Amino acid sequence: MLYDTTNIIEGFRRANILLLKETKFHITNALYFFMSYRNLLSFKDIRLNEFYIETNNEDHDAKNN
Repeated sequence: MLYDTTNIIEGFRRANILLLKETKFHITNALYFFMSYRNLLSFKDIRLNEFYIETNNEDHDAKNN
């Protein structure tokens, strides 16, 4: 099933992803599309919906303060 890449963001929630070697990836406001088989959206989809991406490294920030 194909969808238009605009206006597909239905909401946002917290997402926690566990990667190899117990690497944890936390997303505070993960955008999702309910009808998708893969709920993680591409950067292209996010930009087309006029959202922006903000990242930070809390461990790095704590060491520099």
